[in-house]
Amino acid sequence: MSNSQQYYQPPENHESQIKKTGIWLTVFFFKLAIVVLLVVIYSQELSKFLPFSAEKRFTQPYEQLISHYFNEEHSQHGLVISTYLTELGSRLAETMQIPQDYSVQFHFINSPSVNAFATLGGHIFISHGMMEKMPDENSLAFVVAHELAHIKHRDPVASIGRGLALRILYSFISGDYSNSDLTLQGGEIGLLYFSREQEQMADRAAIQALYTSYQHAGGFDNLFSQLINNGQIKKVTREEYHQWREWLSTHPTLDERITSMTMIIQEKNYNSDGQRTPIPNHVKLSLTSLKNIQDAQSSKVGSDLGKL
Repeated sequence: MSNSQQYYQPPENHESQIKKTGIWLTVFFFKLAIVVLLVVIYSQELSKFLPFSAEKRFTQPYEQLISHYFNEEHSQHGLVISTYLTELGSRLAETMQIPQDYSVQFHFINSPSVNAFATLGGHIFISHGMMEKMPDENSLAFVVAHELAHIKHRDPVASIGRGLALRILYSFISGDYSNSDLTLQGGEIGLLYFSREQEQMADRAAIQALYTSYQHAGGFDNLFSQLINNGQIKKVTREEYHQWREWLSTHPTLDERITSMTMIIQEKNYNSDGQRTPIPNHVKLSLTSLKNIQDAQSSKVGSDLGKL
């Protein structure tokens, strides 16, 4: 009786099988590395093929929470400030020809930290500490226009695409699939060069918007001076920067930013100074009132702790 069943026959030459497997794995990882490299390099261009409506749908579930937490709808002063930011941002967005379907939303953060940033879905956040440091509306307009440029250039979604691609590649290389801090840092370090490039492009767009809106480009210089004097930006020398800080910095140095923007002003023959527009008094009053409330609350907490 013949046995028609087929059984697995081990290869006669294990070394040749191992070599074949090694070749296939090498080809696979090589192709993966090429794909990741292309995504990292061309992420900015690829982001343009993703409709902004899809980006908005992704953030929509969180928008109500964002609006309630940051815009301080329960606070009259917070509403005054966020309304002013929206009006200023809308004027600048029109000047910068940002598509209306982007529907950028501005959020006031009642925090003493000096910060401003743009995120997915056209959300821009400006902190109390940042607004408090602004000597005039021109300086604030430069900050707002800078963040608007990130939205227009689709920088948030491009950065996420690059980050995911780099983390995937780093996980394959390191064998760490746990989403650990080391894996995250491995992706973030690779993004720093592109982040600096995005900041330079945003600065350029902000200078152009500043000139178009106020007929002069004054404002960015006062902004940096204010932040330096208040210790928010450390003036790093070019020698220090080019040693190791350049590789681990998300922004160009202050000197490079000022030099780059000054060159743009000269190339475009912009007037670099002119009458500054003050921040409206009712906005200043709301900022002061919120600060007084914060100080009073901090004092009360300190007093209560002292009684314990």
